[in-house]
Amino acid sequence: MGTKIKNTKFCLNRWRKEEGVLGPIYAMLYIVLKTLNCIFVIFLTSNAIFILEEKGDPLKALFIIMVMVSSYALSCTFENYCYQKLNASLFLYRILEMPHLFLKFLKLPYEYIESSKGKKDFEKAYEAIGVGNEIGVEEVTRSLLNLVVDLCSLIIFALVSARLHPLIMIVLIVTGSFRVIKDVKNRKWILNHQDEKNSLVYEIYYLYRKCLDNKIGKDVRIYKMQKWFSDKFSFLRDKIMFYNNKREINNFKAQGIGLLSGLFRDVICYGYLVYRVTKGLSISDFVLYLGIIGGLNIWIKNIFQHYASFTENIIIVDNLRTFLLGEEIGEGKYELTIPKSKNYTYAFENVSFSYEGGIPLFENLNLTIEGGEKIALVGANGAGKTTLVKLMSGLYKPKSGRILINGVDISKVNPTEVLKLTGIVFQDIKVFPESIVQNISCKLEKDSDEALINKSLKGASFYETVQNLVSKEKTILTKNLDENGVEFSGGQYQKLMLARALYKNAEVLILDEPTAALDPLAEADMYLKYNEFTKGKTSLFISHRLSSTQFCDRVIFLEKGKIKQDGSHEKLVREEGPYREMFLAQAHYYQEEVI
Repeated sequence: MGTKIKNTKFCLNRWRKEEGVLGPIYAMLYIVLKTLNCIFVIFLTSNAIFILEEKGDPLKALFIIMVMVSSYALSCTFENYCYQKLNASLFLYRILEMPHLFLKFLKLPYEYIESSKGKKDFEKAYEAIGVGNEIGVEEVTRSLLNLVVDLCSLIIFALVSARLHPLIMIVLIVTGSFRVIKDVKNRKWILNHQDEKNSLVYEIYYLYRKCLDNKIGKDVRIYKMQKWFSDKFSFLRDKIMFYNNKREINNFKAQGIGLLSGLFRDVICYGYLVYRVTKGLSISDFVLYLGIIGGLNIWIKNIFQHYASFTENIIIVDNLRTFLLGEEIGEGKYELTIPKSKNYTYAFENVSFSYEGGIPLFENLNLTIEGGEKIALVGANGAGKTTLVKLMSGLYKPKSGRILINGVDISKVNPTEVLKLTGIVFQDIKVFPESIVQNISCKLEKDSDEALINKSLKGASFYETVQNLVSKEKTILTKNLDENGVEFSGGQYQKLMLARALYKNAEVLILDEPTAALDPLAEADMYLKYNEFTKGKTSLFISHRLSSTQFCDRVIFLEKGKIKQDGSHEKLVREEGPYREMFLAQAHYYQEEVI
């Protein structure tokens, strides 16, 4: 119950925050008018009959009836207006929640949002606002308002029905409870299988996105993968249909129970009403109580349905609330700070790390990177090179051990401090469908430093390419949002990412396979530039091409999370070991090509 109250307050408070007081005002007016109109329509019919029974002035009776009908019509019109405004307010509230969720996602720790748990938590949170107006925050608020209407109407109708017989209300509740018990069981079944169904839906959404991904479009057509996608969609669709069919069977059983219990209820209630007519009950009172009994039946049914919808969706809202309350990067109090320095030394002390559900990648790793050193990190795929970089930059936290920067344990430092020190170019390139300026500065154009943009482009050997474009550095990238957008080659995008890292002007520069998509001449130019823009800075260079290591002060060879060799290029190439083997293997192919 406590969680339901918290989630209800969460919805109502954020609705008022986003929409102001107008939304709640329309809600209150809707509750009052809906309740009054439901009561009014019952009494309107019985009173009209009563007036006609009096056999007074026909014109006066007609006038009174017309006034009553007109008042009811006007009230219903105003109720409908308030309801439309209420729905518009709830819809806008739900839409305005989306930026909050997306921004929260960007502020959470990288290790969490990259994990399967983080991705599932986000999808569950998104369900509360992004699936539709009948799921999540909008439905919780609407169900709650309808519950208030149902309860108010039920109380008034129950008081009136007590004049006929006090047991009428009890009969209605007892007969209605049979359907409710089955509905509760159905809801439990749905909740127990919700995660299973959601995982199937998420997988379908993933496939949809892949179908629209230009990067795999060539492979799909060349390798004729259309049938694979079709079979995969069919498999997932069949599993979801099995779930939906089971749910519909449960609903069919609940409806059958409702029909039988409803028949029993009608026989008792309406039978008693007919009996009272034989004992002198007036026609107007008969019509009144007929409407009251029917109304009570509807309100009891609505209460159960709206409460079931409320409880089902409040769980979905809880996923959103929990996600939004997650601790962001830099939140909380930290004991230490990293003193400013010309150079920054990194030390790994007995660091162990493993991915979620995986075997340990690093176990008791010890490594020191001196300030101002140029380090080449080499090794086979899966050796842990990129993971080491993510640990070094604070994107990942070690499972045990310590990482020190100038002797300060980074676990006791605000993570934003660690991230500020580092400029990284990862091998998996991501660009935004915005201008080149914004892709480099990661800011709006008005907040970007034009001189620094040009300097960074020159440092990445990309300035002339950009200047040859029609809109120069204001050119929009990709065709996702602009049909005139520019698509660069893989090597050009790598240069753009390098310019982004240079613009940040971080104290520590990390390049993860920066020359993988470059031609040999561009690669040679990159090495020359590398010496210039890393002068006096701590830098880490990850590459499979060992020709790059000669520009570095030190080479670290990783193999399955362990440091196999550590030394200068000249030293390691003379020693027997994996580095020499890899270097000679690469040199052999170059020599063959020359011959």
